[in-house]
Amino acid sequence: MGPLQRHFSSAFLVVFGAGGAVACAAETVAPPPCEAQEVLVLASDFSSSRVGGARGDGASKLVGGIDLYKDPALARSQGRAFAIARDNDTILELFPSCGLPNGKPPLSVVASGGRPGSKNPQDVAVAPDGTLWVPSFQQGLVDHLATDGTLLAPIDLSAFDDDKNPQASSAFTAKSAGKDALFVVLERLDDGDLYASTRPSQLARFDAITGAPTGVRDLAARNPFGVAKQDVDDPSVYWLASAGNFDSSSDSAAGIERVDATAFTSTLLVPESLLDGSVVETSVAGRCGAAIVAGATANVNPTRAVLFDAINGGSVRELLPKTPGFDYYGIGITGEKGKHILWIGDRRSVGGRYALHRFALADDCTPTPLADVFIAQKPVALR
Repeated sequence: MGPLQRHFSSAFLVVFGAGGAVACAAETVAPPPCEAQEVLVLASDFSSSRVGGARGDGASKLVGGIDLYKDPALARSQGRAFAIARDNDTILELFPSCGLPNGKPPLSVVASGGRPGSKNPQDVAVAPDGTLWVPSFQQGLVDHLATDGTLLAPIDLSAFDDDKNPQASSAFTAKSAGKDALFVVLERLDDGDLYASTRPSQLARFDAITGAPTGVRDLAARNPFGVAKQDVDDPSVYWLASAGNFDSSSDSAAGIERVDATAFTSTLLVPESLLDGSVVETSVAGRCGAAIVAGATANVNPTRAVLFDAINGGSVRELLPKTPGFDYYGIGITGEKGKHILWIGDRRSVGGRYALHRFALADDCTPTPLADVFIAQKPVALR
């Protein structure tokens, strides 16, 4: 499986008074919706899928039997979480504390009388008013969903590419120039050349409520693969894994890119030449960066995991060695400053289970291996 897969899923109330504790009338307290997890996990073999969360003590909980279809994705935005069935144009909201479905009906980005074929929704960005912006990879739109799931007027992205579809791969909302902005990442691939990256990718900015355009800029690198990841320690910074062309490990405009939402700027921080491969996913907490890198080979791309200096851009260090195929899937950093844990998914079977590798990250980013956590399905995303 190669990197193009995603483009074509009764308690008592106790009152303390002067005389001590007094038991008042019993009241029924609803149980919590789910037990909190440390990291949200989406798992799939591209036939069936599971979603939920995991903890370092191994008390993981993932549920299956959910209509996530064959190509799911995981999104987090403004404290909310979503599972996306990319091949079925539906979105399922999750409890952000544990990753389990919150019981609301699935949302659809399909309008009656719309164009045939899947829109291939990639991400979900939550607006300040609670509405949702959903970028479409296949149809050159950003759909807008009201709080009740009704489809509002979308953003038409056709003007951003000569072929009318700039391949919107990610979206996020953040403050920019003092205003609430929606940012949409545009890969701008060549539809007539097997999605080759031949032109600059772009970052388009819109008003987060109305969708009115407010600016666009070329990105420093091409083919921002997967979703933009918010810096764990700096909410104004987002990171892109800009892979360029997967059949090359020496693209000059490829690597790990830093986006400053406030200033509306981007910087190619770690070029592909330092990574020795095409970056497919990254996660950053302050000065500590981690990434999954794919090798440029035909059909099957071996993967490695590396650490990098997210302030200065250099000092790339191997963390996990090369795998036979495209096996590392999903990377995320959890916890707070001084207590960060790095998680990396591994799709190779270990007795029918699949490992989530963990590392504690010291203040100087030195990694300390921790016990793996095992789940019953192949991981595809960790957030």
